[in-house]
Amino acid sequence: MERRIRIVGLCLIAVFALSAVVATTAQAGVELGKCNKVGATGKGKQKFKGRYKNKICSAAEGGEATPEEIGIGGETNKYNWVPGTGGNGTFTGKGKEVKITTGQLNLVCKTSSSTGAIRGAETLEITFKFNKCQQPTNEKKECKTHGKEKEEIVSDKLLGKLSEGPSKEPLMTFAHLKSGAANPEEPWMEFECIEKKFTVTQSLGGESTQEPNKMTKKGGIEFNEVTGEQGLIAEFPNAFNSEEIEKENLTAIFSQVFKYEASYEQRTT
Repeated sequence: MERRIRIVGLCLIAVFALSAVVATTAQAGVELGKCNKVGATGKGKQKFKGRYKNKICSAAEGGEATPEEIGIGGETNKYNWVPGTGGNGTFTGKGKEVKITTGQLNLVCKTSSSTGAIRGAETLEITFKFNKCQQPTNEKKECKTHGKEKEEIVSDKLLGKLSEGPSKEPLMTFAHLKSGAANPEEPWMEFECIEKKFTVTQSLGGESTQEPNKMTKKGGIEFNEVTGEQGLIAEFPNAFNSEEIEKENLTAIFSQVFKYEASYEQRTT
């Protein structure tokens, strides 16, 4: 009986150890947050119960505190990582030329801008606006979203997900925001060009350009043909049968530089 209990105990230890490894693996990824200084504890010489000893909350090169320092208090472990914003997380963005291409359309917008907010460690909301949008190969005719200003294309609100790509690069993937969730099947942008109304669906993906492991008020993203998930679809009425809808692949190439309302850090977890 005693031997069986020992065997069961060893099995449970192995299970718990494996669970810890799985949990650690499952948590790996990229997230936004803050490395905050914790308050001192105790009387006399100040002690701290933070998990990290550096301002970027990194475990590298002895930057993580020991269990004793975290539990009882240490002299240099002054920092804790806090995922998310700890505030409203608003930001604005701006960029230069935008190229939107389908099988039959080459559209160029001179500038772009965005407004949004960080909603969590891995999520943010954003709306894009493209300005002075014309067709260079078609007598520079304008393209615009119905009801907006001349040569202006505006997206609906998108929900973005921050994740780690195949080569450990930080990616952001956006889709139409509906009922608090991203829905790639829902249209997120429409505009009128060459006497047709184009409706855009699916996910818009790009690479985050924010400097990692540094508290900063600057972020950004780059959208191109090879980075992230450019699986966009443009739908439009058939020129000969208005009841029939045609579809073409669409690419959107542009970049944004973000200015956050407070400093945040992007790091691998």
